[in-house]
Amino acid sequence: MTAVQLDACLDRLRWTKADLARELACDHQVVRRWLAGARIPDSVAAWLGALIKAHDRLPAPQDWRKRGAIRNEIGVDLS
Repeated sequence: MTAVQLDACLDRLRWTKADLARELACDHQVVRRWLAGARIPDSVAAWLGALIKAHDRLPAPQDWRKRGAIRNEIGVDLS
């Protein structure tokens, strides 16, 4: 994964550099170095690729604003 690809992944996931650093439990400087061209570990690239695929396959629901669509775990209407 290149720095440009990493930047595109963050954009598609709507994550900031800080979000990625938090998810990886690393210093934000690590993410900045990757975006500046340092080698991105294969495991991080694979994980981000899997997240992008899941994100693309599971778009946000479109019917959540319909009356009665919001329910808690026991089925009580919260709208």
